[in-house]
Amino acid sequence: MIKKIESVCRKVPDPATLCDPKENLELVYSCDNSESGDELTCTYTTKIGTAKTIDISESAKAEFGFHEEVGYKLEAGLPGLKMNYELKIGASQLVGYNWGRSDKETFSSETTFSAAVKVRPYSHSKLEQLVGECSFISTRAKYFKNTQVNTKTLIEDVTFSDQ
Repeated sequence: MIKKIESVCRKVPDPATLCDPKENLELVYSCDNSESGDELTCTYTTKIGTAKTIDISESAKAEFGFHEEVGYKLEAGLPGLKMNYELKIGASQLVGYNWGRSDKETFSSETTFSAAVKVRPYSHSKLEQLVGECSFISTRAKYFKNTQVNTKTLIEDVTFSDQ
């Protein structure tokens, strides 16, 4: 016979503050101007901001499902997520980007961003975006690495920018 039942409710920890952020560079576009002596303008569209990761593991799916069931909203965790990146990564090992100084767009709901890059004559350009992954949360920074290689001289020029 059960004499007494007590339930213990505890606050569910915010996954945005507990996860271990990792960063990588994702290809946004590749633009070939290797056959022309004129400068070429290439436009691109990508996403900036934070959202649920599209391609996640089964364990991350289960974790996200649990948090959704208890009422977790990603938007509520964004300030903690930014602090997590600042404390655990700080300045990017890949590109030197300071996660703690990210603009408001980076740790807001994901939006579409479009811009253009000028590709030098006889060059091939590769644009990569800095992306953070933390459990089931993906953060796309407005920070890019542009590598242009002159196909005649094989001189490589790498620039970093927020456009």
